[in-house]
Amino acid sequence: MKIYKVDSAENICCPFCDKVVLSNESESEPEECQHTLLIATDEGVEYHADHFDIEELEEKTEELSWDEAISAVDNPKAVLIKTYAPAPSSFGAYYLFEG
Repeated sequence: MKIYKVDSAENICCPFCDKVVLSNESESEPEECQHTLLIATDEGVEYHADHFDIEELEEKTEELSWDEAISAVDNPKAVLIKTYAPAPSSFGAYYLFEG
């Protein structure tokens, strides 16, 4: 899996179809595309594809942070985009795509 960290002020775009999944120009909710496997934050899951094993991931978060658990997903076709709110918050959001 490829992992990218982007600035929290940037739009989040699908690396496969370029759809804007989260626009940081307005207070919008994330919008998934056909490649979206997961949209999550440090507080939990906002969206997951039906074929994504969310229960296995949630079990991992009992021992690991969301960041660590999502980063450990074993999928060579996946791309993970991480973004963090500026300090002192450092609140994380995670966007997992599969092409």
